[in-house]
Amino acid sequence: MPSRRKSVRDDQFTYAIDVVDVDDIAIEHIAGANNMFVANRAFDQLLFYFTERSILMLREGGRVMRREHGTGGWHREYIARTLGLPE
Repeated sequence: MPSRRKSVRDDQFTYAIDVVDVDDIAIEHIAGANNMFVANRAFDQLLFYFTERSILMLREGGRVMRREHGTGGWHREYIARTLGLPE
């Protein structure tokens, strides 16, 4: 089996999803993928689970493909369900 080159995060994935601060310094590594379509879909799904204060970044090595704030959808749905409000 051919050896694979390590990424910036020292793992085997081509694409990485990280939570970053306002200066784009990685706070936490969330996910990785070797397929661009899988990485984009995972990024879209993860936005739902992070609040508007969180910044998620999808990278291919050192290249930033997407950088967006979370949507906080899960948080709003949970509060609505808990308080019995319409969603």
